Amino acid sequence: MNVVRRNPARRKSVSGFTLIELLVVIAIIAVLIALLLPAVQAAREAARRTQCRNNLRQIGLAAHNYHDVNQMFPPSFLMVLGPGHSQCWCACAPATGFNSYTDLNIHVWGERLLEFMEANNVYQRICFRGPIWAPNNFTCCGGACYKNILNSGGPACGCCTVGLTRPAAAVIPTYVCPSAPRITNPYLEVPSGNELTPLAYPQYWAGASDYTAVSCYCGGLLNAYNYVAGPCDPQVKGGLRGRLGVLNWTPFQTGILPVSIDAITDGTSTTILVGELAGRPLLFWRGVNTPIFCPTTGKSNLGCISYAPGVPYVSNSGGCWACFDDAYAGLAGSTFNPPVLIASNTATAVCFINCTNQDLLNLYSFHPGSCGLLMCDGSAHMVSENISIVTFCRLITFQGRSVVTDSSF
Repeated sequence: MNVVRRNPARRKSVSGFTLIELLVVIAIIAVLIALLLPAVQAAREAARRTQCRNNLRQIGLAAHNYHDVNQMFPPSFLMVLGPGHSQCWCACAPATGFNSYTDLNIHVWGERLLEFMEANNVYQRICFRGPIWAPNNFTCCGGACYKNILNSGGPACGCCTVGLTRPAAAVIPTYVCPSAPRITNPYLEVPSGNELTPLAYPQYWAGASDYTAVSCYCGGLLNAYNYVAGPCDPQVKGGLRGRLGVLNWTPFQTGILPVSIDAITDGTSTTILVGELAGRPLLFWRGVNTPIFCPTTGKSNLGCISYAPGVPYVSNSGGCWACFDDAYAGLAGSTFNPPVLIASNTATAVCFINCTNQDLLNLYSFHPGSCGLLMCDGSAHMVSENISIVTFCRLITFQGRSVVTDSSF
């Protein structure tokens, strides 16, 4: 009988990965992660897009509740003339082009919806007898009458920044799109009125909003529409009234009330109430946070304040729920390629969605290829950034007498 003896000195063989095998495994894992990451990012963006549409729907619901109570949609903005206003305004600041209807007591649509969107605690703190940043003492700005116009009486802080304790600084989640980049909320707002009338408007801490009124189409966008639609188009023949949006600037005209549902003859489901204009006060062009350069010296209707050509234009007014720039908000359009600004009454603008979020030019969204719109019937849509210029301009108007069907957008 043969007996096999084991050699105790013999070592057991150990199985394991070679270096090449380990590298192959790591490479496979990296490829899988690379394939999975876009899907995860797409899922996150889909969730953010859904939240943004829900925000628009909540704004629409609040607007309809306001309409039920007041028999009209909220005014885009309203101004109240104080005692001795005409004398004081000339003494305190140069004319702004808004004539005798301008004073600093301006309140906008975003404020009036607060009591209908679970923000009544903020709404109750707003004093509608004075500006959103009141009380404040502006006697240092060049005239004692500022104190009367602003209905102030609080501690004197001169022309300095208005603090975080004011209702304007409240953060309202419904007004914030989760896809928009944000450095801080609230942020320090520099109103465009400061560019038109230095020292007339203070800097103030403001709660962000990524949604704006769409007052009308104008400037280069108007010229582009007229070129495409032709002189016989009802909106072209209708003049200014034919291209106004629901949240428009007719409060400048005495005796004209805000718009009711009955007045929307173009159809509530095909008329824009609010649009997405996200990311302000940061300035974006085609997804890149970059300064825009002024094309000429001197002031312009873009608020491109007296910089020499080639000097960065770093101000981007608006972007808050209490901002005048989110209420007096016509769309003038722009070019596709920076740094050219096209918004004059003689130029033709071909881009009106997702080119730039500079105030008064485009609607702008951080949802790839699309932008959020709230219609007057309360429905919310993500429309393509390549939507027809004719369709888009006809969606803005409420009495343009130009038909838009649901399938058009």
